[in-house]
Amino acid sequence: MITSKWFQAKAVIIPASLIVLGILTVGYGLRFPEYYDPNWEAPFHEPNWSTRLHTAFDEATRSRPAAFDAMANEWGAAKAKAETPRDVCLDRGAGVILLGLSIWILFMVKGVSRIRDLAGLTTPKTQQRFYVLATIAWLSFIPAEWAYYMYTDDRGDYPWFGDIIAIPCFGILIFGIIGLPFVLFGVKAALGRAQLPLAVFSRPVLSRFYIVSIALWIAAILALLVTAFGVAEQPPIVPSGLFTLYLILSGRAAAVHRPIDATCGMDDQIAPKLA
Repeated sequence: MITSKWFQAKAVIIPASLIVLGILTVGYGLRFPEYYDPNWEAPFHEPNWSTRLHTAFDEATRSRPAAFDAMANEWGAAKAKAETPRDVCLDRGAGVILLGLSIWILFMVKGVSRIRDLAGLTTPKTQQRFYVLATIAWLSFIPAEWAYYMYTDDRGDYPWFGDIIAIPCFGILIFGIIGLPFVLFGVKAALGRAQLPLAVFSRPVLSRFYIVSIALWIAAILALLVTAFGVAEQPPIVPSGLFTLYLILSGRAAAVHRPIDATCGMDDQIAPKLA
């Protein structure tokens, strides 16, 4: 049962506990070797495999990549069978550590010293700062994803005969650049002429600008899922996901308090008219 003493406790308990849990998870993972059988990949370097691979490449150049894909899947299945819990523990431990560090930084920046202070967590102080932070948060996913791909490639998570990681990394860069204007449009739709800073957990849950408010809640759920996915699978994206979630919740607070005459075009039809 949560008592009043809990809310008076130091807020640092939350991130510190996560960091300790992450360190313990990493330590547990380090007890294992990387593979149960260190020679699991030897069959994939034998002459008959090289012959199959050469044939598969020829098929792939004729737009028939099925044989090549089958060999990549065969390699992946063998790797998964040989793996110990080491990499999973290291990844998830690192994800939990980064989550704890990100929460710690957010608490320090926003002056959250006790758990009860979370109720007073505030948005960025100005709209200009909000736009800058939103841009940084969105673009930070690009180097975070690059770091993940470089780390896993160096670890040997991809078949040595597969595509280079430059392909997905380039795709991430293009997606980030193309997506930025949509992110900034979302910020504009949320903020309107709202005066910042505001309490992040302002009420009501839904503002008078229903489309914007519902869209922000959907975005918040997606950001939460991305952060959770980062903790479980891709640790480098955890800070980006957490700060994005904070900004989306801040945008929801702004939508709650924005003046009624500041509607965007898509809200003009549904915002209530004030006498």
